Amino acid sequence: MDQTQQFKADLSNFLQIIKNSTNLSEIKKEYVNLVKKYHPDTAPAGLKQKYNEYMIIINKTYSQGKTNVKEVQIDENKKKTVQAAAKKVYSFKDYYGREKQYTDYLEYIMHLGVTEYDTGRIVMMDGNYEDSYLKNSPYKPNDNSNLLEAMQHLYNASKCFNYIINKHPNYIFIEQVKEDYEKVIKLNNNLSKHIANSDCKEIL
Repeated sequence: MDQTQQFKADLSNFLQIIKNSTNLSEIKKEYVNLVKKYHPDTAPAGLKQKYNEYMIIINKTYSQGKTNVKEVQIDENKKKTVQAAAKKVYSFKDYYGREKQYTDYLEYIMHLGVTEYDTGRIVMMDGNYEDSYLKNSPYKPNDNSNLLEAMQHLYNASKCFNYIINKHPNYIFIEQVKEDYEKVIKLNNNLSKHIANSDCKEIL
């Protein structure tokens, strides 16, 4: 069994445990095992990038169905038909409730990814607020119940950035997108280690 097949088998087993087990300790124990096995810090030579992607998926799976965060939907046809309607606008609201509007679909996806990353970061804030806006954040510092939500937002951000990197490698802001993607990976991996090393029982 190659590396990809092994990961798929481990992930499938994890999904079954989440769906069928009523023992929260058992679920977290399996999550910790997967973090130890697939965290990029322990990746074999040449597999760090793949392990980064594995960790994003593991965290998303761990938080699956436990929050109200909706998964970002990306539709390639929307980009292709952007001129079909006069002044087509793509919009979303950021974590402050401010509406963001874009007429370019890739720009919309890029900024949506940035917003999802920033939201995940805010959820994980340790209380050292540097931005005056964050003082009014609905999230409480060091509240473990927010970590599952952070996972979902980071997954959404990675989905947005990966879409642009893989589908539109010549995008004018591709270097910025790649840089933002690396930030998502770093934050996601730090979150993984924090949860795996913590004793919080309410994490799932």
